[in-house]
Amino acid sequence: MREVTSQVQKEGANRRQVLHALGAGAIATTGVGTRSVGAAERGATEIGDWYDLDAIRQNLDGEYVLVSNLDADTTGYNEHVGNPDAGWNPIGEVAYDIEEESDVVGFSGTFDGNCREINDLVIDRPEENGVGLFAGIEDATVEAVSLTTVAVTGSHLVGGLAGWSYDGAAVMESSVSGDVTGEVETGGLVGRNDGELRESSADAVVNGTSEVGGLVGKTAGNICKSAATGTVTGESIVGGLVGRNFGGNIGATYAIVSVTGEEMLGGLIGVNEQGTVSESYAAVETN
Repeated sequence: MREVTSQVQKEGANRRQVLHALGAGAIATTGVGTRSVGAAERGATEIGDWYDLDAIRQNLDGEYVLVSNLDADTTGYNEHVGNPDAGWNPIGEVAYDIEEESDVVGFSGTFDGNCREINDLVIDRPEENGVGLFAGIEDATVEAVSLTTVAVTGSHLVGGLAGWSYDGAAVMESSVSGDVTGEVETGGLVGRNDGELRESSADAVVNGTSEVGGLVGKTAGNICKSAATGTVTGESIVGGLVGRNFGGNIGATYAIVSVTGEEMLGGLIGVNEQGTVSESYAAVETN
């Protein structure tokens, strides 16, 4: 079945324009910015290379500001991303058990991306849960960072930026582009969102089995002024924006994607359970 709205025909393949269609102009899609001068003045630890980024795991409740774009040519890439067989080691830990209560020992500080980019992130951990730049974030703020050309693979709770955004966490003005692959609760930006997510986006190829979404795999939190483009493939509970909305609030969002799966598919949301959705739309090709 093919569903294409007139708005998509007008805005077409120009994803840069599409990402601003809802007034989410603060979505970080390019590198250089100066928004974090205040953070630096407050004594935030500066992140200038992959060694600095990796050191966050030594102080999970610290305050950090990204002062340079990071990529495969940046100091420390080979040691922390390129040469390890499994690639980047996600910051924090997630203890996930589908039968019992799960737990997050995640990043709980402030990470200000300063409108800069983290490029070429590679994670290949198909047997691990809580996979992304951050395994999990709790009572944390992550803002104004763009992850580009990511290649992230995990099992449960998989996202380009974070596997699990836990209660009290906020993700703002951030984006991911690239490939994200997992099994359950897999999303282009965040695998599972129980916190606040706003003015953020994913332009990704997302693959999973269940609870798979272009932006978020599963949410019980709030999502506003955010978008997903790309392709989303799964078996069940597959949505262009969110796979499963479990009591969350979603507003001013959209998805322009190709969605493929076997059952419980949705252009915007695969399954909506006790959640609210407003001022949102999808234009998709479903298969």
